[in-house]
Amino acid sequence: MSRENPKSERRLKAYQNHFSYKMCKNFFDIQQLQLIKQNKMKFLIILTVLISSVVAKEIPEYWKPIDFSKVVKIENTPGFWDQLPKIFQEESSVSRNRRIFGGKEVEPNNHPYQVAILSELNPTSTGLCGGTILNTQAILTAAHCIDRFLRATIIAGAHNIQILESAQQRITAEFASFRIHPGWNGFDFMDDIGIVILPTALTFNAYVTPTRLPFGHETETFAGEWSRVIGWGMTGEGSGSSSVLREAYNTVLTNQDCINVWGADLIRSTILCTSSIGQGTCSSDSGGSLTVSRDSRPVQIGIVNFGSSRCGSNLPVAFARVTSYLDWIVANQNV
Repeated sequence: MSRENPKSERRLKAYQNHFSYKMCKNFFDIQQLQLIKQNKMKFLIILTVLISSVVAKEIPEYWKPIDFSKVVKIENTPGFWDQLPKIFQEESSVSRNRRIFGGKEVEPNNHPYQVAILSELNPTSTGLCGGTILNTQAILTAAHCIDRFLRATIIAGAHNIQILESAQQRITAEFASFRIHPGWNGFDFMDDIGIVILPTALTFNAYVTPTRLPFGHETETFAGEWSRVIGWGMTGEGSGSSSVLREAYNTVLTNQDCINVWGADLIRSTILCTSSIGQGTCSSDSGGSLTVSRDSRPVQIGIVNFGSSRCGSNLPVAFARVTSYLDWIVANQNV
């Protein structure tokens, strides 16, 4: 009977153990590899979902393009002239909507407090106005820019309102969120000031910032000072609207100088006027800002209200005097 060599037996056992270990290791390696692949797939699926949700947040509903073929001058919306005094219905030499004529295009995003307001009267008629930012959820404008309208879309951070610039923020507010001065009635230009409360907050950055109100300057008349008005619109009589923001400079008049032209029934202490010689406002940018410089920064002293509909007529332009409404603004600017 042959006897097995103990050395050979040990070698065989070692080989079997090694083979079993390799098989076992390979088995676990394969399982581990499969687990890694599965986890990678799960990670990729989760990552895809996260990316999709981020993209969805970055492209919200209000980024839908606006059909500017439906946007008209505020005074061209149905029923606008019906609310004015009879004298203006018979002689439409006064328009409550102004646009910048003359002047020049501003440096892009150099006036981050200014916004465009698209006020929708019905699905086929939308009027264009201007406004300024009070805080992340409040926009200051003229009452006639939001009275009668169903909703308003605010375009903040814009230079060219007819394209979707990366800096723009667009938010639509419904009529229920409009706050109109109780003295406003549409028949005598009295208290032509309003505030739009936004349903969601603007994000402040280099392109979107609040206007600077004239606190501490309540007793000043600003007469004789050089002022700036900004807005989107016509550059002259019969010209088309400008899609980019423009500015014009004029001198602030005394109220008596303005009364001499427009009369005391229209020009009260709550109104401020500027000259319009050579450049100024001219149809369809009511609600926009008039500013003067304080500490090398613009301070808003006026809200565009009314003036001559004839570009270059040299007749004074009237603004709501912001210092007269500071208490009302403070009381109505919060959500």
